[in-house]
Amino acid sequence: MKPISTEALTGLLEQTFRHLHSDNYAKGLYPAQWAALRYFAQAHPSQRTPSHFAKYQGMSLAPVARTIRTLVEKGWLRKVDASGTTGKVAIEVTDDGHQLLTHDPAKAITVALDGLPDAERAALASGLERLLRALASQ
Repeated sequence: MKPISTEALTGLLEQTFRHLHSDNYAKGLYPAQWAALRYFAQAHPSQRTPSHFAKYQGMSLAPVARTIRTLVEKGWLRKVDASGTTGKVAIEVTDDGHQLLTHDPAKAITVALDGLPDAERAALASGLERLLRALASQ
């Protein structure tokens, strides 16, 4: 197999991201809202806080808080007391939110990834993890 140039690989990543982002405006939700629903549905319970989600997204707390507030108002997320004593708030996906996630537009990429052999998925995951670490250290 011929090696791929870094420019060509960057182009492939850009096309993949563009596809994911353009398909992510669905069911009246913006991409950031889908990202929040996915995060809170999959995160460990101790990580289901606005601050953890902001860190995960690499964003400040203000836009994250707006996204969460909108999803709470629509009935797809709810705030719950996380500790009982410190006033921390945890975020949970409601039953309606879980139902909405069955129509998650990102599932198209999941299906495509399911079609890759295990070795290719492992190599892709390893490469993307290294890429993210390199980007985070800049």
